[in-house]
Amino acid sequence: MELEARADGSTEIVARYLDDAASLNARFAAAEPFPHVVLDGFLDDAFARALLAEFPSAMDASANAFGSPGRKAFHPDLQALGGAFARADRWFSSPTFLAWLGTVTGIADLRYDPMNYGGGTHENFDGRDLRPHVDFNIHPVSKLHRRVNLIVYLNEGWDASWGGSIALYRDPRDRYERPSAFSPDFNRCVIFETSERSWHGFDCIALPADQKHRSRKSLSLYFYSEDRPEHEIVEEHTTFFVPRELDARYVAGYTLTPDDERDLGELMGQRERLIALYQREQGRREPWSAEASRLRRRVAELEAARTVPVLGYGWTSDPSGFFSDGWGGGEIAFTLHASRAIHGARVRARVPSGFSPSARARVTCDDLLRSETVLVPGLLELDVPLALAAGASGRMRIALDETVVPSRVGIGPDERELGLFIERLELLDEPLEGRG
Repeated sequence: MELEARADGSTEIVARYLDDAASLNARFAAAEPFPHVVLDGFLDDAFARALLAEFPSAMDASANAFGSPGRKAFHPDLQALGGAFARADRWFSSPTFLAWLGTVTGIADLRYDPMNYGGGTHENFDGRDLRPHVDFNIHPVSKLHRRVNLIVYLNEGWDASWGGSIALYRDPRDRYERPSAFSPDFNRCVIFETSERSWHGFDCIALPADQKHRSRKSLSLYFYSEDRPEHEIVEEHTTFFVPRELDARYVAGYTLTPDDERDLGELMGQRERLIALYQREQGRREPWSAEASRLRRRVAELEAARTVPVLGYGWTSDPSGFFSDGWGGGEIAFTLHASRAIHGARVRARVPSGFSPSARARVTCDDLLRSETVLVPGLLELDVPLALAAGASGRMRIALDETVVPSRVGIGPDERELGLFIERLELLDEPLEGRG
């Protein structure tokens, strides 16, 4: 890739493969065991090295897991990482790149996931593997169909004998199959369809004694579409894994070693976790069709419409106290999730006429009083001190001393007890006193 200075002054990353979309589509469609393409030297070399240099530490407090052996650390918020990762986030979400990716994969109207749910930077450590699996098929928030995985590897000098190679399977339960496998080499990109047949994983990372400081680093991005071919639609499901089989050494008369005991314990633990996961998934399954998919998306849109519109790096969930048109009653509540550190919030809301002069609104977060103000009919703006770390969540409540029934104060026929209508919740990435 090369760098292009745009007229608006921003700098975007332009793929060296940008003019090869049509030929890449032929390779993608013909690939076995399912559509995919492998592109070496995918990014401009200097930019790829910038990503590697700025790759977040596994012990970074903002990472979503810690880097102990056999674990994975991941960071979904590329904008919060800043620098090269923020630039990558802008490029991969740009119309130019999405159009290119759509041509390569033959999937129209692909959408980037700004949440990077399950994606972002991934770091895996010595002893880690990833069992063959197919990915979840529906985004849990937007309810869009997951269609494409794009992975860029950032491992300089990686030796294929160290493991960690991504493997693509026709049937991972067939012990005689030889999957298509690709070492996670530096600046290699693997793009593949996400479907019910896209079984993939990677073999165990086994670093030599003098390389134990290394880890397997990648940038993983997932792309979605509003619909998919009818014959590909199945009910919503989570990621499905194929458990590891018992090793051939476990036969009658074999004497277990301490290592065997740990190995069997790990296998049993994995089995129990998968059973629990799939039982929970089975309990909430519903019939799935194109029409049901459309209705679920509409429900998701309505849910989003009646909860709090957020401006900034975060989102809300689990609203309570709201009516379907967005108005709230005497107490409303929602869970606020911080994509990056939040140092304050500014609530902008409409307030109906009819409150007494002394009526107050109180804002709490996790039951701690954050702010209080007198309700003035019309438009309310309330600054709320907050301190949420990236990845943290807090339950916010706005409680009113009283409510207004519009019909009783001569404002139309509405018989509901109304409090306020939140027009915007602005999340601030610097302390309130530091803003102009």
